[in-house]
Amino acid sequence: MDGKRESPIAYSIFILLLFLSALTFVVDLPPILRFVCAFLQVFYLPGTVFMVFLGNDRRSRIDNLYLPPILSPIVVVLLMLASHAIAGSFHASLRISFAALYLLLVIGIVIRRAGYIDIPATVSNKILWVSIFFAGLIAIAYVANDYLFAWDTVRPTAVSNEILYRAMPPKEPFFADISIRTMWFYHLFQAVWKELSGLPILHTQWIFNMLSAFFFVYVVARFTSIFTEKTGHILLTPLFSIAGLYSAAWVLWPMNLVRAFFGDVRGPAEISRILADIDINSRQVISFLSPPMTFPINMFDRFITIGIFHYPISLFLLAFVVMLDRDFQRRSICKAALTLALIIAGAFLFRIVTGTALILAIVLGGCLFILKERLREHRHPPAFQSYVAPVIAAAVIVLGGIYYKSLTGELRSELFLPKRLMFSARSIVTIAAPLIVLLPFSIRALRKILGSHEIEHGILAAWMIPLAISSILIDLRGTMESYFIFPIFLLLAPSVVMEITNAIQTARAASRVFLISWIVILFVFPSILTLRGLMLDKPEWVHLRRRYYVTDEQRSVYSWIRDNTDINAVIIEKNEFNVMPFFANRRNFYLAWFEQRNFGYRGERVEWHKRIRDSLFSDEPLQTDTIHSLRGFDFDIYLVVWRENLEESPELLEKFSSSLEFTVRYENPAGTVYELLQ
Repeated sequence: MDGKRESPIAYSIFILLLFLSALTFVVDLPPILRFVCAFLQVFYLPGTVFMVFLGNDRRSRIDNLYLPPILSPIVVVLLMLASHAIAGSFHASLRISFAALYLLLVIGIVIRRAGYIDIPATVSNKILWVSIFFAGLIAIAYVANDYLFAWDTVRPTAVSNEILYRAMPPKEPFFADISIRTMWFYHLFQAVWKELSGLPILHTQWIFNMLSAFFFVYVVARFTSIFTEKTGHILLTPLFSIAGLYSAAWVLWPMNLVRAFFGDVRGPAEISRILADIDINSRQVISFLSPPMTFPINMFDRFITIGIFHYPISLFLLAFVVMLDRDFQRRSICKAALTLALIIAGAFLFRIVTGTALILAIVLGGCLFILKERLREHRHPPAFQSYVAPVIAAAVIVLGGIYYKSLTGELRSELFLPKRLMFSARSIVTIAAPLIVLLPFSIRALRKILGSHEIEHGILAAWMIPLAISSILIDLRGTMESYFIFPIFLLLAPSVVMEITNAIQTARAASRVFLISWIVILFVFPSILTLRGLMLDKPEWVHLRRRYYVTDEQRSVYSWIRDNTDINAVIIEKNEFNVMPFFANRRNFYLAWFEQRNFGYRGERVEWHKRIRDSLFSDEPLQTDTIHSLRGFDFDIYLVVWRENLEESPELLEKFSSSLEFTVRYENPAGTVYELLQ
């Protein structure tokens, strides 16, 4: 049966709750009610409105649980950008955006489009338990180790605060008066989520992380359902994806011992050194579990630590699902195209590398698919997958690039792919390692994908090939190359899992026990070690220790700056910690060298800031040119001399205390705050 158009009681109650969530704009609600309303407003209202007007109205009830929170962040960001073009401020844009959403929901109900055609689910309701399991693991890790917040939260929090309290688009919080060089749309969404919920920004980030893990499971299952109807396969593939298909490569770690036969140090001494360096009680276990000459790819690490990898990777798979929803395309190719455009735009805006990987897969994969269908299958390829989708993807990257340039003044270096062309043998080994370990299963899976006459497998192969080539030829600095490799294993997972499951089911008793034990060793054991390592992890690097181990005296300095300086004030320090924007919500004057490298800040302006900072903290008297340069800025300037600065250079105390250019505003044993007099 095709199903019937309906608005069941549960769905009607859900729509009513969405309207009631608007009370946060007119009534001061208790914290728990404000949180619930904000959760509905941010994660369900935007996606529901989109689905009412442009989404697929033929869906199962489980789709209504998962799809809105996947689509909502993109809708929120795009509406905020459009509203900001009208209103010019964050808070006004927030009200305009959500007023528009509520109005659109009313229109949808009036014209009777708020219902949907209830169809049988392609994914079993049991997937809920897998979702809860994965999200629960992340919650347990956060409770067990609050250091996980300190690892990756400094920058996202600082950029979100820029949007909330200063300007949109934001300036670089770690580099005074300079346009930001990173995609800040994730931070815009977090700012909206924080403003509506009233939660600390750290809590909004980890809730989004857990929710992303929750619907990642569903997207993998929905993706798997394209290739099989067996519930076991659909439920097992997300579990293998959580562990990471790549994690099977960990058994190749002993190859590291081969170094004992080469190099300056050989034999037992080198073996002892290698074994002594093993660390399984921190996040370093992720590197330990990676074989030599490979990138450390680990799904737990990406989802548990605060970052923006997890959400776009779900969009990557969801784009594939929409590409293959031929029923949706037959009923309304325009709606299918707009839905795909929204997903591609979200992947690109929230994580430029993942979005670029998706666009390359769709555009180059479309070209390969056309060739395959014409030359090998001797048939006309379907228009949506071959022509419509690649045109949409190309349009998104062109418009996204132009818009990004208009915000920042120049494109990020990752977009200039010709400048990043470089052969990477390490990427080849990273891709090959798990396939070798899973050789009988991976060979059968690849043979099925590459040799199948089905359109689904044809598109799958057409996506995987350009991703593999991109991984090998595009250098994105350090381990960022792995962002092209992640999707390959996610695309490959259903076929490999089906082969593993079929092998276990058809094996005899003794062989079945061996296969199950082998799979547990390959996937369960490294997952447990990884989760344990993250729970036990503590900071090792100096700048991470400063982010995590903050004394009461240091907090007092940050608190005074936050409470007693102008919101646009800039702080000059001599350290590499970059925590002033995090703890005090004030911009730094100069960015640490490794952050400059990571985000591509360079040029005369950077050197000028460095010369000013170095001149202030040198053992030379204050220079007139330095003071003149500082007074040329149009913001208040404060200088913090920390206790460790005085330990290294005691003359700084006399230098600033006797100066007529600076005056002491606050001091305690941890540090002294000076203000530059105008």
